[in-house]
Amino acid sequence: MNMKLRRIIPVVIASTLMIGGCGGGSAKESTAAPAETPAVTETPAATETPAVTETPAVTETPAVTEAPAVPETIPASFDPRPDGVSGIREQQWGTCWDFSGISTLESGLIKAGFEDASVDLSEEDVLWWANTQPDGGWAQMMRNDTGFSAMLTGYVEMVGARAEADIPYLPMPEDETQKYEDMVYGEGNNQRPVNYDTAPVLYEVTDSIYFRDASPEEIKKMILTYGAVVAMYDDNPEKLNEETGAYWYPSVGDLSATNHAVSVVGWDDNYPKENFLEIDGKKPENNGAWLIKNSYGTDYGPLGGYIYISYEDGYLFKLLDEQYMYAFSGIRKPVDQKRYTRSEFSAVSSWTPENDGRAVFANVYEFGAGEKFSEISFVTWAKGGQYEVYYAPMDGEKGRAHPCSYG
Repeated sequence: MNMKLRRIIPVVIASTLMIGGCGGGSAKESTAAPAETPAVTETPAATETPAVTETPAVTETPAVTEAPAVPETIPASFDPRPDGVSGIREQQWGTCWDFSGISTLESGLIKAGFEDASVDLSEEDVLWWANTQPDGGWAQMMRNDTGFSAMLTGYVEMVGARAEADIPYLPMPEDETQKYEDMVYGEGNNQRPVNYDTAPVLYEVTDSIYFRDASPEEIKKMILTYGAVVAMYDDNPEKLNEETGAYWYPSVGDLSATNHAVSVVGWDDNYPKENFLEIDGKKPENNGAWLIKNSYGTDYGPLGGYIYISYEDGYLFKLLDEQYMYAFSGIRKPVDQKRYTRSEFSAVSSWTPENDGRAVFANVYEFGAGEKFSEISFVTWAKGGQYEVYYAPMDGEKGRAHPCSYG
């Protein structure tokens, strides 16, 4: 299984620094150092990319969630309803990338003991962070524009999550004329929230895990450990059994058909294969299905908004390069630190070494007096990828790199 360790303001493009004190081995955000101190980051990446990757915990930053121990045994079924998941939402617009991520974060908060099932975070806030702004953004011009996982994970790491009560979601109007007007950011009722810059941040994500080619056992362990994972499948209403809530779509060899992001919250190894429709003359050969928390409202299907997708589905957990599957492995209350970054919209590109897998990156920042390097965020694609972080105080043309931490 290939995993991507994500404190996703990668030093490659947009390393982010924060202010505190030079902390030990942390693949996290950072704080500053003495004035005019460039942050030099050396990240020797592993040449192979297997299984689950976890970021070391921040050593000098309080209130970071401690990930539960990875379970040694996996039960035949797991269903967190009703107390281990938040409520079913209804996206209406083309915003599954947003809803699936926020739902998965809510599950993570419940798992970590921060919240109970009543937690309700703002999806609207995410959309306004991602849409085209005068100073940049992800070029989201309409609410039905497609999205990428890096948008949601970038938001919760760069901004943090706010409450739905503070920035509520804009529903789709029934009137067709009004609907097309509201679809465009800045038009009709689709206006930037007046409290966008002032609504309190409740939580921030310190670590995310991207994964691909994961075994069912590895995915189950992530759900048990982090509460839920985000994944994509090919959503086709004709493949859903309206009587049982069972869904499956045999692979047709074209993963570009993957079109809908959801939060996977559980499973049942003994879920009856007979519950699925016959598709193209076939049914699943074996029992077993994933429990999916969808974002189509409680009236979708017979299970109050949930569905079961067969283990043998041809699209779920199949990777498209731009649509990663992920989980949140580190969550904390907001920390009052000053942040330096090259891009407030997180990482927008990546680079792979072509030699021995070793790469060196550097960013130069001018810090205020008394500021100390505390955390740095970056991304590595490999489990076991080694990294070293240095800060190099500069005096004109002279400078010397001092090791800060390594892992």
